[in-house]
Amino acid sequence: NVIGNILSESVLIATAGLVMFPVASRRFARALRPSERVRLNAATTLSGIVMLEAALIVCAVPVLVVLSSSSHIDRHFFPGDAIVGWGSTAAAVVIASSLLCGWVRFRRSQDRLRFEPWICVHRERSGYDVVILESYRSIAYAVGGRRPQIVVTTGLVADLTGAELRSVLEHERAHLRRGHRRFLALLGALEPAGRFLAPIRRAVGAAQFALEHAADMDTSDSFATRSALLKLHGAGTQPVVAAFAAGDVVDRISALSNGAHFTAPLPGRALMYAVALTLVALSLIPLVMFWL
Repeated sequence: NVIGNILSESVLIATAGLVMFPVASRRFARALRPSERVRLNAATTLSGIVMLEAALIVCAVPVLVVLSSSSHIDRHFFPGDAIVGWGSTAAAVVIASSLLCGWVRFRRSQDRLRFEPWICVHRERSGYDVVILESYRSIAYAVGGRRPQIVVTTGLVADLTGAELRSVLEHERAHLRRGHRRFLALLGALEPAGRFLAPIRRAVGAAQFALEHAADMDTSDSFATRSALLKLHGAGTQPVVAAFAAGDVVDRISALSNGAHFTAPLPGRALMYAVALTLVALSLIPLVMFWL
């Protein structure tokens, strides 16, 4: 029983650590390259969600068996009696429903942000559809998918110099080229939970910072990128969108200043991967042992 308690507690702690990994990787940002940190954040966060959902489903199985066959099973992954099974069932349904709702909202928001060919001015640039929207607001964002678009407003074009505008377009092209849309979809799925849980909100914010910083580092003129960020600081954007002014702009400017000649130290990278793999093992091994 004691061992069972330890195993179940290790799953909860490890899955929480995986979901919150973007916060830790932001704190030790120089241990990983920006694009590498984006991939590791996505892998750890998704692993944490899958492992936690699996543990809840395993604990909910006895309840489902009882409902379907009138049998009686006392064995639960998490310690406790039948109420633990019912609680796990409810938690599994709530988490899955929240993720699904967040993902659907993300897809719908992406569709709303896309412009049809007969709306606005469209120009082909480097294989992408650049849409120029008539608006006094300074906004730039990218929408991935089968018809990738980069949307900029006339207000932004008027506010920026030529070099700054090129940096903004390079930043948005980086989002499309690196396929950041699938990472944003994961953050969009987590966004509803972040409204009620501050740790999840922090993890989403840290992961979005990593995405935006990775795109910043792909621009050819870091000075022009910093200058554009300063001008657009405070521009409103929708949550979880590949927008130039998204995320913590102040931290992005600081990261650009400090990361002009970025080199990822090998010991730091090894430590980050070791921590991530340890958390995965602490999540997975107890689930396997439960069935042995």
